[in-house]
Amino acid sequence: MDVETRILWCMERLQGISAAEYVKRPHPPGGQPVKEPAAIATYVAAKSAGEKFAAKLDNRQEKEAVALGETLFYRRSGPFDFACATCHSQSGLRIRLQGLPYLAEKNEAQKVVGEWPAYRVSTTQVMTMQHRMYDCYWQMRLPEVELGSEATVALISFLTRQAEGGEIAVPGLKR
Repeated sequence: MDVETRILWCMERLQGISAAEYVKRPHPPGGQPVKEPAAIATYVAAKSAGEKFAAKLDNRQEKEAVALGETLFYRRSGPFDFACATCHSQSGLRIRLQGLPYLAEKNEAQKVVGEWPAYRVSTTQVMTMQHRMYDCYWQMRLPEVELGSEATVALISFLTRQAEGGEIAVPGLKR
């Protein structure tokens, strides 16, 4: 689980709140405040500001999640044959005026991954890494990805492993 998935799991198991309601529409439209799980995830992440990423790979499931995330990062899919690597495996790429981080390279991943959750000026709201994954899938014209899905957790696991040793600097500020 990533932090948001874990928070939803706890809300459901310990508070009796239906996670299914959050998963249906987890990301608010632009200009609207984040929902409770994302707000809690932002708070938890902010408490880690200044710490270094140290991804644990103590058990088989954690190792498998990172391996699946790496596979998904490089796998080309969808109607336009995109992969995460299409935009994030070279230095200096841009979409319009937006520079794209070189996430296949450890030094850049260390800098960028630790900046999420971040306030997105363009949407006037805080976006978590799960929300960012959702947005990337949408931009690649892939089917809608569900909050806490195996794919998003695996990609976040891979990116966190890529960022190992980098500083957590949240909440970030993004265009």
